[in-house]
Amino acid sequence: MFTKGDAMNTIVRNHYPVAKLPKDLQEGLDPAAAVCVTITPESCKPETSAVETPAPHRKSRAREIIEGYQATHPPRFRDVQEILDHVRRIRDGGAL
Repeated sequence: MFTKGDAMNTIVRNHYPVAKLPKDLQEGLDPAAAVCVTITPESCKPETSAVETPAPHRKSRAREIIEGYQATHPPRFRDVQEILDHVRRIRDGGAL
């Protein structure tokens, strides 16, 4: 996540009381809670990963693929009873 040498410039405080934070950082937080604070110089910003923040075009492409598949492959079963009947047929030696 950080490049080599950046860890030396990083300060991490776990379980830091919200009440000790500057007022502008306390907004929206419970004053009695604790937070994890990580401070890095701007020149050492962590790299972002596609896994952490998926790009919107990737989500829409995945949705496009799923919808395309669903359009050309209608559901095999209409309800739970049809699924159960199918499983029982297979279990009892019937054809798929």
